[in-house]
Amino acid sequence: MESDNVSSGFDSAGPFSGGESDGLKNAIDAVNQVMNRGNHNAMPKEVTQDIVDATAEDILTNARTIEDKNKIVKTHFDKMGVEGDVTSQNVAAFEKAVMNRLGK
Repeated sequence: MESDNVSSGFDSAGPFSGGESDGLKNAIDAVNQVMNRGNHNAMPKEVTQDIVDATAEDILTNARTIEDKNKIVKTHFDKMGVEGDVTSQNVAAFEKAVMNRLGK
């Protein structure tokens, strides 16, 4: 078999070559960025342990149904006066903190 100067592709600066472009690091960074996209902290900065405790106590005392619990969480959340746009993730993070306080 005659050997021409045929490149196998391993000498190229592809994503896994580790060459000057450091493509593998760039690929890993891109994957990490996509995977961590949803891992931001949605808890509003206005939430304090006192607010979580008061909400949990209110639920223990007054909630008889899931709807009651949801209304209490929403009422306490609204009283905080969160700055900026409020998202469902913000409310869910607050509710999760309250439920963790209740041990549920």
